[in-house]
Amino acid sequence: MIEHKEKLWTKYKRTNLEADFLIHNQFARKLKKDIIEAKSVFEESVAHSENTKKLFKYIRSSLPSKVTVPLLQKEDGTFCGSQSEFEEVLAYSSSKIHSIEPKPDHILIPIANIDVKDVQFTPE
Repeated sequence: MIEHKEKLWTKYKRTNLEADFLIHNQFARKLKKDIIEAKSVFEESVAHSENTKKLFKYIRSSLPSKVTVPLLQKEDGTFCGSQSEFEEVLAYSSSKIHSIEPKPDHILIPIANIDVKDVQFTPE
């Protein structure tokens, strides 16, 4: 339909007749109404859908600003200005969290303590 609207416009520009201009405007108004109606029908179907992924995808696409990774704060209180600083801070904080290993004297190995008196034997 949009291509048809463009064809009507090129026809008007070629002929420069007021009748062609009125036909183009009339079709453009009808097209705009159809697009608005189709959009509202689509939004209703997404809102009432069981698939929440579609809903949240549509909401994110409708937001004026896209969701980005927030700024990281360094230990001195300043924020990362570049991608390399961001990577360094992330690697440093990740290594602090994931490299803590227990000392050998603090490792507790569970010892199974089963006595024979805890086991009951039946004739079956």
